[in-house]
Amino acid sequence: MKKRRILLAEDHLVVRDGIKLLLDNQDNLEVVADVCCGREILDLIATGVEADILITDLNMDNGSFRFLKDLHEKNAGI
Repeated sequence: MKKRRILLAEDHLVVRDGIKLLLDNQDNLEVVADVCCGREILDLIATGVEADILITDLNMDNGSFRFLKDLHEKNAGI
């Protein structure tokens, strides 16, 4: 079975680590990167990191809605 690759963005470390632990225990999911802000997701994609799914906190201090617009404009395929 092909694993779904996940990018995880959450500004609270304890929450991010908990979500990552839950996802990594699933046979069909793999967290390829976890970061604390939307800008870091865009930076990772620019370096070639690929993912099928993005899980993000929309209330992060660093403006998730703004980075989602940028992500959509770059047509990242997530």
